[in-house]
Amino acid sequence: MNYIVASLLVEMSEEEAFWMLVLIVQDFLPDHYSQAMVGNHVDCHVLHGLCVRRIPKLASRLAELDISMQLLCARWFLCLWSSVLPHASLVRVWDYLFAMGPCATMPLALACLHAIEIPVLAAADVGQALAGAKDALAAAEGSALVRIALLHEGTMGTTELAMLRLDGRQLVVSELDVLETLRTLHELQRGCAFSLAQMRELASFSLPVSSPCPPPTHGVDPAWLSKVYDLPCFMRALRELLPQWNVASPFVRRLFLIFCADDASLQRGGVIPPDTASC
Repeated sequence: MNYIVASLLVEMSEEEAFWMLVLIVQDFLPDHYSQAMVGNHVDCHVLHGLCVRRIPKLASRLAELDISMQLLCARWFLCLWSSVLPHASLVRVWDYLFAMGPCATMPLALACLHAIEIPVLAAADVGQALAGAKDALAAAEGSALVRIALLHEGTMGTTELAMLRLDGRQLVVSELDVLETLRTLHELQRGCAFSLAQMRELASFSLPVSSPCPPPTHGVDPAWLSKVYDLPCFMRALRELLPQWNVASPFVRRLFLIFCADDASLQRGGVIPPDTASC
């Protein structure tokens, strides 16, 4: 937001800059400045889908170079282009954005993708592609970008953008759930000294027949992992059964891990004596 405010203060008073910032954060970039930056992830996902449909050569080249739209364009949205365009071009672009409304962000982003297409297609690696994109925008004329946005990409309605963002949000939230599950899995792995491969094996032993554990190449699904590694649920059940126990004890966490494993795994790992494994 510092970049946005600095550019606003060049053109207007502090009070006017403040209310413009409020407008930008609430209407143009909703949920971009939250802790998880969900809005930024969503808009980058929407832009990726539009790029695949409208600029397929560029989308294909970005995929070959393993450049995500988040890596390439996150700053465009977060700074409302104030950190990537020269000031003269920026104010022309802002004229267009503030005249057309929040829905103009996507046509403008597509116009910028057109502007960087040639250097990205010619790049030999990721570094060259990102540097070429940066240089292309630094030399871009605001009027040219606005012309492409208006004449080539056209306008986008509020309903259309809302639907695209809704679809993108569902995918982003799912991805964030997977990341959170992986983080929890790593914490459990560090706490019990099992390898990630062993944790997967324990998960496959613990799941019911109706919920098979996916193979390692399938990735991590929060749905089945939460059934196996839901420590809070285990602690609540234990508290109901044995209210006199201190559920915050490390022993409870270890007991939870034992309950997640099968007898054979416990015997192999030496967690409990073989003669009590059947218990």
